[in-house]
Amino acid sequence: MINKGDHFKSLLLKNIYDGVFFVDMNCKIWYWNKGAEKITGYKADEIIGKRCRDEVLVHIDDRGREVCNGYCPLKQAIETRASVSCRLYGKHKEGHRIPLLVKVVPVEDENNEILGAVEIFSDNSEQKGIVEKMEELKKIAFIDHLTLLPNRRMVEFRLQEALSALRRHLISFGVCYLDIDNFKKVNDKYGHAIGDRVLKMVANTMTHAVRGYDMVGRWGGEEFLVLAPFVSEKDQLEAVGNRLWSLVRESGFDYEGNIINVTSSIGAVIARKEDTIDSLLKRADELMYMCKSHGRDRVYI
Repeated sequence: MINKGDHFKSLLLKNIYDGVFFVDMNCKIWYWNKGAEKITGYKADEIIGKRCRDEVLVHIDDRGREVCNGYCPLKQAIETRASVSCRLYGKHKEGHRIPLLVKVVPVEDENNEILGAVEIFSDNSEQKGIVEKMEELKKIAFIDHLTLLPNRRMVEFRLQEALSALRRHLISFGVCYLDIDNFKKVNDKYGHAIGDRVLKMVANTMTHAVRGYDMVGRWGGEEFLVLAPFVSEKDQLEAVGNRLWSLVRESGFDYEGNIINVTSSIGAVIARKEDTIDSLLKRADELMYMCKSHGRDRVYI
């Protein structure tokens, strides 16, 4: 006879919004709920039986370091028999990085022997309400329809607003000008459909990498712009630029057995009161091209 309480718990666990999965002592995944499917894009049958390190989840910290190769909250929970909470970036099936709030709890049997651990994770995106904002922008043609980011027209409008606020109210801001390295080679090798997936992957990763009040826009082609308000010091802008650089670098998706990933070159500047849009972007563009001339895959502030 089915225990109704256990059946209810099973349904609840399966359908809660948060992602939930169970690993054994070897970090092999034995359970994967619908919340985990929704957040990551991976179905249970694509995950169950694999280990965390099998190039699927590949959690990283905000400096782009894989936790499987160092600090691993699953291993720590199992070894210390204590729960662990942290913030990490997971990989979505489409390749982009998503910010996660993670809690890991060790699992014991009736004899107090450790069986493994349960990880509960949720989307920690600071861009709440982004879908509603994008729908509104679509109505006034300020949206890039491939990436769903603000387009060049909208970026210029927001830059002009930010420059006015800087002159009138001394509200500082920075700009990161990002260009995908060797993007033409991706198109030539894999075709434009894969090139479009790369653009969407980079756009999604960037959107999740910035703060809630920052703006990510597509400037054109494989170029993106981030407007970062309240940035007045080099180290503040460096933190934004390095986070963008490392998370784009650690994104990627599978195509016919090949992992498609890209690097980026980023020029980042802090706005001056005397700046115009042209002078501001000229300085950022020059730094970005310095990155290109020194080997690409880097940030210059």
